[in-house]
Amino acid sequence: MRLFFKLLLFTFCVFLVSFSGVSQPSRTNYELTEKMKQAIALMEIEDYTSANTIFRNILATEKVLPNNLSYHFALTLYHIKQYKNSSNFNKKYLNLTGKAGDYYTQSLQLEELLDQAFTEIRQCELCDINGYQLITCTFCQGEKNIIEACSKCRAVGIISCQKCKGEGVVITTDTFGENKYQTCDRCSGKGLHTCDLCEGKKQLNLVCNACLGTGKESSKSICTHGHNH
Repeated sequence: MRLFFKLLLFTFCVFLVSFSGVSQPSRTNYELTEKMKQAIALMEIEDYTSANTIFRNILATEKVLPNNLSYHFALTLYHIKQYKNSSNFNKKYLNLTGKAGDYYTQSLQLEELLDQAFTEIRQCELCDINGYQLITCTFCQGEKNIIEACSKCRAVGIISCQKCKGEGVVITTDTFGENKYQTCDRCSGKGLHTCDLCEGKKQLNLVCNACLGTGKESSKSICTHGHNH
């Protein structure tokens, strides 16, 4: 009898372990489905910012997600003007589903809207290629160039003559092995000459590396392309 109860207890424990292992993914999938419903509901009332937050939380789970999520997320990103990311997710949806997708027609319409947005961005002089408003470069203050002390002459304007090594005299050997001394024509015998990098100005006027000479840098604000709204 004791053996029977031990076997029964063991079977029950195995059942519990198996049940818990199956129920957990099921519960997780249910939670993800509910979150997706919440995000879509927020889209319907045009609260795209909140929908974006939920979609990103869903993506962070690293679970296998429904294909339709790519379209809904792409549409959300379009409305918050993250056009590049929107295009990526819309293309992903089309690649995954093709013409058989539930939102195939809508995804093509979204693609047209994105093309219009990208055209407006390319024509706008107030934003970067991603649609973010340009501001004055904080590194060069919009000057496009930066002034730096010459690194070659250490802001002195003159350097030791490399031809005569600062001696003022160039020593050569003739065919008989005898040394010949000539006044250095590079520095006129002074051993020093004007720095050939800064041309004696002691400083360099360099193109700003931060803005690549444009005087502008991208901000975190979406550009309105000159519109008031």
